[in-house]
Amino acid sequence: MSVLFEHDLPASPDEVFAHLTDEALLVQWWPSGAEANPVEGGSYHLWWDGPGWHLRGRYTTVEPPTNLTFTWEWDHEDTPARRVDIAVSPRGDGSHLVIRHEAGSEEEGEGYLEGWNHFIGRLEALLERGN
Repeated sequence: MSVLFEHDLPASPDEVFAHLTDEALLVQWWPSGAEANPVEGGSYHLWWDGPGWHLRGRYTTVEPPTNLTFTWEWDHEDTPARRVDIAVSPRGDGSHLVIRHEAGSEEEGEGYLEGWNHFIGRLEALLERGN
């Protein structure tokens, strides 16, 4: 099963895509730290200092500024890697973001939706400030 998250953002697809893939921009709204090589077959490692979480995966599709697909695997959870598909398209003066996140259960999917809602809200606030 997969869950679907959609949100409009006040920035161009190029800006949104950069905030999803550039280490220096990622840490402004999502993790405490990031290492990312956003090319097909490249890997990423995101971490959150407070809870000590580590998220790792590989990029499977990197088509700036419209499509990004990667695997998603937490170090602290005993679950298989999940797939995340992100599509960014122009909408008005900004962008429309669509995230499809594979989940093993409804409960897991609800957790992903809560997380995306929280962090994409932070991204939106950052973009509204012009960062």
